[in-house]
Parts: sequence; structure tokens; C-alpha cells
Amino acid sequence: MLLSLFIFLSLSTLTFLFVKGLKQVGYLRQVLPSEALLKNPPRLSLIIAARNEEKKIEAAIKSLINQDYPNYHLLVINDRSTDNTGKILSRLAKDHGEKLQVHNLQKLPVGWLGKNHALQYGLKHSQGDLVLLMDADILAEPSTLSRAVTYLEKQQLDHLPILPTFGMQDFWLQAVAGFFVLFLNFLLRPWKAKDPKSKAYMGVGAFNLIRRQALEKIGGLQSIRLRPDEDLRLGQKLKESGARQEVLWGKGLLQVEWYHSLKEMMDGLVKNTYAGMGFRFYLLLILSLVVLTWDVWPFTALMVSQGLAWYFNLASCFLLFLLYQQNASTQGLPSYHALVFPISALIFLYMIWRAILITLKQGGVHWRETFYSLEELKKTETPNL
Repeated sequence: MLLSLFIFLSLSTLTFLFVKGLKQVGYLRQVLPSEALLKNPPRLSLIIAARNEEKKIEAAIKSLINQDYPNYHLLVINDRSTDNTGKILSRLAKDHGEKLQVHNLQKLPVGWLGKNHALQYGLKHSQGDLVLLMDADILAEPSTLSRAVTYLEKQQLDHLPILPTFGMQDFWLQAVAGFFVLFLNFLLRPWKAKDPKSKAYMGVGAFNLIRRQALEKIGGLQSIRLRPDEDLRLGQKLKESGARQEVLWGKGLLQVEWYHSLKEMMDGLVKNTYAGMGFRFYLLLILSLVVLTWDVWPFTALMVSQGLAWYFNLASCFLLFLLYQQNASTQGLPSYHALVFPISALIFLYMIWRAILITLKQGGVHWRETFYSLEELKKTETPNL
């Protein structure tokens, strides 16, 4: 009875704060491009690191070449690709040389993760006053850059991450991804990133728009050269340096498939899960306790409780459904996945345990055909969580 009451009361408070917080994050699609700004727009360098992206790179690049922003150039760093990525990029560069520049890297320096090094390389070979770091599989509507730069300038921001929607089709992949993002938003509180008094921060690999001056202040990507979770850590470094930061939803403008299957998601999380926890195993134990107590137990308790406790558990389940639905709507995910909420929570927990145990067993992570030992990964600063 007391446990059921405690969970219900705590979930009530969290639900209120979470839903209130989500509503404080605006939508990029609501931003109208400024005609005055676009008459004399700041130069924008769009940098993408690509490795073995032959299936998605052409559609992504074409969506960026077709942007209506009048003053930008696109740098794609082909990072040691072994598939047809290089050939595709060469063909696109011939057709769109005025906007697209391709650099081919053959070697990876010691002490760098491939993607981080490629982005740093692109930063050094760009000239824009604004820098946009993007993943190689993002689809953007033509007005995306114009809207984002307009908002950055009007709000006088230094860093504007945009959260994309997911284009995944598999039912269970959508359900688990929805839970994963819900949990991540609880942890990171993206609505607090704009509060200079808060330690909350945000970074999004899909879309990190940054003033060059702010990037140079933190030394570019040098301080996160061995971070598999480079997007979040970049956001953290910028926030700690005093950069003005805010997050927007990209629904209707930015889309990413992220993963193609649940198995692919499981394998993909191996590379950055332990790093995201600062290589601290006890955080895995705390996370497990939180998920099992607040996200799984209320549903299980419906089968074993009675009386007033049963109603408290039922109310807790309703609150969890509400949380999932509210968060899913911002990510373009179906809300009916809330019906399998406890199963998604258990799958998520299994994936996190699997990722960390694999990392510990092999003593590091394999990422983009390169192995990085835990000893090497821990050389960079451990984040404050």
C-alpha cells in the first residue's frame, strides 16, 4: 500500500513537471524565416562526417543541397569508407560543386574517434561564422536552415540543437525507441538547456547549429575527441563555457531513421552506453532500480494488489501512458505504443545491460571498424551526470 502510494505521488509530480517542461520547448516549424536576415545572411558551414553510408547518403545530401538558405556551403568528410560512399559523393560533387565540397580521409590519428576527427577536420577547413554539425542520414525540408538561423539570430543564441522525428517502421523498434527517448528526456531535461542557472544541457548529432566563436572558445572537438557520445558532450562543453543554448523540436522538418531494426539498435547502443554513464557501473544499478520500480512494477502490481493499493497502481499506469503519449507526439512516434509500455521498459533495460556487459567483456568498443579500449576512452574528461 505505502509503495503504491509513494509511486503514484512521485509519478504525479514527475508527470506534471515533465509535461510542463515539454510544452516549453518550441517547434522549429513555427519559426518564420526572417526576410531582413536573409537579405544579408551570415555564412553557414554545414559539416557532415560519413563512413559507409551508401544506403542513405545521397538522399540526405540532396535534401541539404536543396535548402533555400542563401549563404551556405556543405562539407562532407568521407571518413575511410569501404563501400560506395566515396563514389556517390564524388558524383554529387560534380553535379553540385558550387555548394558541395567533399574531403576524403584515409587515416585516423591516434587518440581520436573517427567521427569526431572527421568533424574536427571539417571545422578546420570551413569558413562560416555559423557551423552546423549533422549526421549523414538526416532528411531536411528546404526551409530548415533558414528557420534555424533565423531563430538563432533572433534569440541571440550560441548553440541551437534540433531534435528530429523518427522514420522507423518496425513496431517494437518504435516502441522501445519511444521509451528510450522518454527516459533520456527525463534525464537531460531539454527544456532547461536555455536556463543559464541550470546545469542541464543538450546536444543532438542530427542537428547542432553553433557559432564558430563559441566552438573555438572550447577548442572545437579536441576535448571530446574520444567520446562516443560526442553530440551530448559537445552540448555540455558549450553550456559550461557560458554559451547560450536552446533546444527545439524538428517535427515536420527533420527526420532520421536512426535504426532499421531492434537488433541494429541493440548493437548500436554498445558504442556509447557505458560512456554516457561516465564509465560508472553503479549508475546502471540505479537506472535498473528506477525502471523496475516506476516503469514496470505498477503494471505487475495490478495482478497482485487489491483495494486502495490497486487503484493507486492503476492511476500510476495511466500516468505512465500519459507520459509516453506526450513524449511520443514530439518525436513523430505513434502514441498507441504506450499499451506495451512495461514490455518496452524491460527490453530497454536488457539492451542497456547487454551493451555495458559487452563493453566490459571486450574491454572497450568497436566503432566503425576500429577498436577503442576502455583505458583509451577514459582519457577524456568524465561528464557530470
